[in-house]
Amino acid sequence: MPIGVDGKDCFEGKSIKGVQIPETVCVIEAGAFRNCNKLETVVFKDEKVSVNIGNSAFKGCTNLKKINLSVTPEIGLSASESCTFLKSLDVKAGTKNIGQYCFAYCESLTSLTIRDDKAKFNGITTFQGCNLSKLIVYCELDS
Repeated sequence: MPIGVDGKDCFEGKSIKGVQIPETVCVIEAGAFRNCNKLETVVFKDEKVSVNIGNSAFKGCTNLKKINLSVTPEIGLSASESCTFLKSLDVKAGTKNIGQYCFAYCESLTSLTIRDDKAKFNGITTFQGCNLSKLIVYCELDS
């Protein structure tokens, strides 16, 4: 039975360097990894499993370099805000809502791939504080 990362703010501020999300997880709650300043990588074990990412789930993970997303129908408000080392992100098909401030202040973000023509960015603040002159957005054919 699918489960969520156990509770709101459950790992907030912990000294975690890497996380592998098992295929049994279907929700990463709000603030689950917020301010984990040593966190560098987040890998979803099965990229085909649908996982909702809550508000501020990875906000303030200043050393986060890579998120290997699974199918994420919902990426919450400020989900990866202020992940200053995050360079690229691949948003899989099946992602429908990308919350306000989701990638705000991701100053190193230079590559974003969108794989769903129904993906909706909620507000102009999604990329606030990013260097848009260096950001390349890739879209799959027909998206």
